[in-house]
Amino acid sequence: MWMTRLKSDFELANVTLFGGCAVLGIAPFALYRFASGQTMIGVVDSLIVTAIAVAVAHAWRSGDARRAGLFMALFNTLGCIAITLLFGRHGLPWVYVVAVTSYFLTTRHVAAVANIVMIATLAIDAHIYFSKLELISFVVTASLVSIYAFLFAHRTQTQREQLQVLATHDPLTGTGNRRLMEIVKRVHSLAIAGAVANHWIEVVAGWAIVLAITGVYLWWPRGRTGGVLSVRGAPAQRMY
Repeated sequence: MWMTRLKSDFELANVTLFGGCAVLGIAPFALYRFASGQTMIGVVDSLIVTAIAVAVAHAWRSGDARRAGLFMALFNTLGCIAITLLFGRHGLPWVYVVAVTSYFLTTRHVAAVANIVMIATLAIDAHIYFSKLELISFVVTASLVSIYAFLFAHRTQTQREQLQVLATHDPLTGTGNRRLMEIVKRVHSLAIAGAVANHWIEVVAGWAIVLAITGVYLWWPRGRTGGVLSVRGAPAQRMY
């Protein structure tokens, strides 16, 4: 069942893949920090690993992979900034990893803004770098990586939209096919809203039915002959 979800949900597959790689890649560093006596850095690494794991679990439980990806992208950016500012230039190599993966976890515009903030923040603190040349090199290379990742994300999104059109519409007539009807069915059944949203919608719909029935009961005329609805004739005199 989990493999079927990964195949059918591209965003969930992305969050799971990058979340798993991040946990497996960062957790050994956290253990090494604790073993070498660098407790503070180990705590920060552990917090990042825990937050990523919680985001992946939330995506699987609620089905809201988009929000989980946004959280992971922003938290990774803030974690990279914090590690570099607090513990020096050892966090700079992670900037390139975060700059690229953000485009896979959230929209390209949000990822671009997050990367700009990260690069600008790390460029302000000049004591991290050995020289101005190293500072300039970091800003240029990190910016180029972010720009290329942005272009790649834009191209990928365009191709995905084109593939979705081809998959849901007949190429000759342009009308929707069975796959489009399946998407409409999912929207109608509220399957894409997630379990929590589904419960709230059911509660609101139930109360709407109760209010409609009780409203009709209170409005229904009693002790009156004739129809329930009546058309009022022309007024006997001017009303204004």
